[in-house]
This record gives sequence, C-alpha cells and structure tokens, in this order.
Amino acid sequence: MVDHELLEAKLNEEARKILALIKNDYYQFFSDKKREVIDSYLNGEKVVIVNRGVSIYRDNTIAHGGRTLGDGKIHFYPDVRDYSSTEEAFEKCKGLLPHECFHFFIQPDDLDYKEEDPRRPIAGYYTEGLVEKEARKFYEKHKDTVTFEKANYGFNINFVNMIQARVGATEYTDIFSEKKYLIDVDKYKDEYESVLESKKALLAKVPELIKVFPLSFQAEMYQTIRTLIKQDGSLDSAIQKINSCKSFRIEDLDDPDDPDV
Repeated sequence: MVDHELLEAKLNEEARKILALIKNDYYQFFSDKKREVIDSYLNGEKVVIVNRGVSIYRDNTIAHGGRTLGDGKIHFYPDVRDYSSTEEAFEKCKGLLPHECFHFFIQPDDLDYKEEDPRRPIAGYYTEGLVEKEARKFYEKHKDTVTFEKANYGFNINFVNMIQARVGATEYTDIFSEKKYLIDVDKYKDEYESVLESKKALLAKVPELIKVFPLSFQAEMYQTIRTLIKQDGSLDSAIQKINSCKSFRIEDLDDPDDPDV
C-alpha cells in the first residue's frame, strides 16, 4: 500500500537534489525568470504533488509536468500502477524526475500553440525531444547520484538532431530561452512526418524480430522490444536485448517500464 504523503515528501526531496545539480550546471545560461523559478523550489516551494486516482488524461499516465495543470508542479499518479509499497513507488517514480525537472526550464513560449493549432503536435514533439536529450546528457554526468529512466522519446531526439543539424549547433542560451527557439515549425513538417514514418517502420519489424523466441515468450518480448525501439529511436538496444535473451532464461525477460511522459 502506498502512503501518498510520504511518497510526496520523498519525491520532493529527490527533486530538490536534482534541481540543485541543474542549478550548478546550467544557472549561468538561465534567464532571470528561470533563475527565480529554480531558486524558489530550492528555497522550499513544493516541486512535486502526489495525486490520488488518475490524471486529467483519464489513462495510465504516471506523471506530467507543471504546464498540464498550469500550476508549476510535477504531478505523480501512483494509483495507476500496482505498487506494493511506498518504497517501490518511490524507486519507480524517481527515475522520471530528471525529465520532468528539465520541463521547468525548456518551455519556449513561442512554441506554446493553442490546442487546435496544427503546429502544436510538431512543437510538442520537438520540445519533448529537447527535454529528453538534455535529461539524458545530465544523467550521464550525474549517474552516480541520480536515478533516471528513459522515456519513449528516442524518435523525438532524432527529430531534434535533424533540425539542429540544419540550423547549426545549439547553445544553452538558445535551449533555455523563452523566445526564438531555433525552429520555425512550418519549415520542419517534412522532417516531422519522416520521423513518424521511421518510427512506424521500425515498430512494424517487431513481430518478425520476436520469432526467434518460443511462442510462450513472444507476447512478453513484443512489448519489451517495442519499448526499447521507442526509447532509442533505433533497433540497436532491441537487437542487443534479443541476442542476450536467446538462451530464453526467464530472468532475462524483464519488461522495462513504458513511461510516455
């Protein structure tokens, strides 16, 4: 059984640890507005809220950032998972914090289109890629002290890399700015469609890839391989997983969580 209040306290403590590292690494690149945000959190303002029930999406969303509800808080919904204890919930949820923390600072106003604007999906795809790419770089630097779980944004990162290759190297002052976000969404629709087609094509390979396994393992491996492809934006980790599991040992078939957050 999950103690929601205790989980919230533990996640806030973990979030402030991550934010302190972010401040140390990136503060010089932040605008005054973003400096006020991070200083406020580090001075005691609540960062995380643990909710009961489900999110406004009415699905199995485990977490979302502050823009969803407009309150500047990271929200967790542990009830959508079958956690046996508060500690298990904490261990699973804390890996999502680096990504969600970077959402506080990578949120360009000029890409914040209205719900009905056809540019909104492209802008959102790009922003998630930027956030996840920076979170992964941050984790590589701080892996001794920070827990991180990859989100399924490998193809979003591919999209970011395609755009950044066209516009040139992106400086931190550009990444964290509120305006002039180095992307005119209308110019990159073709790249966006190309990435979506690439994702679709690679995921379509999964049924053939898992045929190397006995039928009793194929259903389990199907979701595992799909998740690895979405996380990496390629077949690399999926192929490694298949090769490592060809001995068909049950302990090798752990299914990674599938955090679309």
